[in-house]
Amino acid sequence: CLFEIMSSFNASHVAFEIRMPTHQQEAFVRGLRKSSKSALGALLGVKTEDSEAFSEDDRNNIFGAVEASIGFHQLNSLVNDQMRAWFLEQGMKGVEKVEKSGEDLSEDTEFATLMWQLALMLRSFGQHAKALEYSEKALVIR
Repeated sequence: CLFEIMSSFNASHVAFEIRMPTHQQEAFVRGLRKSSKSALGALLGVKTEDSEAFSEDDRNNIFGAVEASIGFHQLNSLVNDQMRAWFLEQGMKGVEKVEKSGEDLSEDTEFATLMWQLALMLRSFGQHAKALEYSEKALVIR
């Protein structure tokens, strides 16, 4: 899918979106409750130049197209930007879902941890105001 990802970035009328089954989205939020480091690590590990293809000819053709257009460095940056946005969106949706559940969250330390980890992720991505909002909510519970 490397060629498709690059093509979506090169085409102004095509949107690149990350889609996952609901159970994987929920697993991401559960993982975020434990640590934001795994999500951040996934971003650091994106190296599109390590992609594989079914055939060596396909790989060479795709790599040639990447190098002739935006290059691997730029492609890695674009993929990371999209993944960052997706991580934050999923984390905030996870918090929102729990908040709307009607449960008493006033002493739910697991929920506080989720908000704290999300705040750390937001801060690391430069979204300080939003990070402050989530960390203050987490501290009220803790």
